[in-house]
Amino acid sequence: MAFAIVVVLAAAALDLALASRDPRARAGGPVAFVAFAATLAAILAALLPIGAILPEPSLSHVAPVPSWDPLHPCLAPPHPASRWHAFAPFALIRVALPLAVVVGLATRPLPRARFLLGASFALAAWVSFLAVPRLFRRGVPLTELTTCGAFTPEQGFDGRAVRALLDHTNRDGRQELVSFRELPRLPPPPWVRGEIAVTIAGDPYSLRMRGQRVVAEPDDPRRAERPLPALHLASIPAIEHGTTPDGRPASVLIDRRADGKWYAVRLGQPLSFAEIAPIVRPPWWPVAVLFGVVSIVVFAIRVCRRAPNDSGPNAPYRTAPDVRTTRFREAVPALCALALVEASFTALHVLGPYLSGP
Repeated sequence: MAFAIVVVLAAAALDLALASRDPRARAGGPVAFVAFAATLAAILAALLPIGAILPEPSLSHVAPVPSWDPLHPCLAPPHPASRWHAFAPFALIRVALPLAVVVGLATRPLPRARFLLGASFALAAWVSFLAVPRLFRRGVPLTELTTCGAFTPEQGFDGRAVRALLDHTNRDGRQELVSFRELPRLPPPPWVRGEIAVTIAGDPYSLRMRGQRVVAEPDDPRRAERPLPALHLASIPAIEHGTTPDGRPASVLIDRRADGKWYAVRLGQPLSFAEIAPIVRPPWWPVAVLFGVVSIVVFAIRVCRRAPNDSGPNAPYRTAPDVRTTRFREAVPALCALALVEASFTALHVLGPYLSGP
């Protein structure tokens, strides 16, 4: 995204510089006002797209899961904070600032926005190239992720995609099988700090720390004190110790299910939406909005560039072209560039988390 912002800013700056040096581009009135304001607004649209107001999807609906420390279970993350407070500075930066700059100019250049329009078309094509294949790849509905810390729904997900996701979120992972130990079906001793209740192939087990290793010990089905909810596994899982991208230690249970699917859950730590977005089903509306804006822009440019046909037997009897309409058409490229930059960066901002992984 940083490279796209630099390209848009450079194209807009080049258009403004050429307009300021070209004597023919000096013009007053509303046409220059609209063109210059649209060019400045395109710069701000690249830095602050409308999509920045939209809250990030939340995993607040997931159920809690115990961790090794019973005092710090994995709790669902809170609902995302409302961004209504962002509208006031948003309007100030995007509307009041461009208007103040334009009104303060003694002579207003009329930027043709040729370079900005070309850069905005290239940006729209690049965003479409990234987003359309991701939409066809689909993914897991966010509502199917029902357990705190789970990378996948309960039925699991494609093993290669889960492995790629874990390589992205669990750095330097060291995987080992959970040991199975047959013990008398007795309550755990008082020095056991924590345990995690699971079911393996329908039978109750407890995952407990034994030194540096994790063991799965059969549990008494009559025991009423087992923590809920339990994690349901198909077989003895593997455990992978690693670190999160921010450097915190993390342990992930990995259960290989049928048809090459994996179930993975990080113990004791909730996941952010950005960590699992690469396998979540993305929304379609940003791409639909982008395609709609591209269609409208292409139509507007074709209408404005359509030259009047002065030949033919009726040419001498035609009225003179409307000067206002002709002048207004000169501001259309800047408006079209603004619309493309706005739609492209909004789509890129919304779909960015979905494109950052497998």
